[in-house]
Amino acid sequence: MQHIPFSTGGFVIHKLIHNGHKYSVWFNKDGTAYSAERFSNDGTRTYNVPASQVNVFAAFNKIGQHYKK
Repeated sequence: MQHIPFSTGGFVIHKLIHNGHKYSVWFNKDGTAYSAERFSNDGTRTYNVPASQVNVFAAFNKIGQHYKK
């Protein structure tokens, strides 16, 4: 995983693996995920992850708690 902090206190985590898929996930400063993209298996395309996928975002939020300041 690659964690990149922003000056606003938020951050992004690239190459986050969840359920066998690779994601880039953007977080608010409180560690809550607000946007995510899933990569295709060959890594050539990305797909928006809708917020309606609450179980996926719940997993991201748990991970985000470890990186918040």
